[in-house]
Amino acid sequence: MQDRVSLRVYGDHSIPRALEGSLDGFIEKYGEFVVFPGFCDVHVHFREPGFFYKESIKTGTMAAARGGYTDVLTMPNLDPVPDSAEHLKAELEIIERDAVIGVHPYGALTVGERGMELAELSGINRYGITLVSLDEGFREEMEPGAAPLADRLATLKALSDAGCKTWVSMEPYPTPNVHEQELQPVLEAISFTDQIVFGRVHYDRRTSAYKDLDAFYRRTAEQVRTFCEVNGIDCHIKKGTSD
Repeated sequence: MQDRVSLRVYGDHSIPRALEGSLDGFIEKYGEFVVFPGFCDVHVHFREPGFFYKESIKTGTMAAARGGYTDVLTMPNLDPVPDSAEHLKAELEIIERDAVIGVHPYGALTVGERGMELAELSGINRYGITLVSLDEGFREEMEPGAAPLADRLATLKALSDAGCKTWVSMEPYPTPNVHEQELQPVLEAISFTDQIVFGRVHYDRRTSAYKDLDAFYRRTAEQVRTFCEVNGIDCHIKKGTSD
């Protein structure tokens, strides 16, 4: 167990509902402890530069590492707000100096986070969403508390119309025994984007039990490739999806 972080499991609260019954072979068990892969937190508030007395990059990353996190993504409510390459540089220099884990900063979408004018970073960043279905009921089952699908699409379309580079992650795309749907309407709903990333479901007993599993993902991956080629969209099929 050298160089690993052991975590105690408290009842069922440590297992996300979407992963229930699907973690066999993904985690290692040692008596009352289990060993997980390193965690990633996509929403943290390390308040440096500007507000280091609330949480610095050094103290925040040390605490994250102690809890088993290997990577974090930091919010842009800083001073200066990282709304330009120049302002972002100040944060990156502190990360390089003090971080003990991977720190990946978010840039502000608008100047000063005031919501009035798109920031300079908007032209060099790519903005994306996850979308594997247009069924809001399925979204509520698999992503409780997440943004509604219509809101994701509308926001991404507005950014695309403003000249921003956009992408959509269609992973994990469900097999028919998990959720029955047609792929084409989902693709047509995101035909404006610059890139589509497509991938299969992993670590799920229901998916693994689907009798036509490999053939299904070969067909759907080819459908995505063809759609992207016809519509001039960059296509990336995740490794292991169709081979």
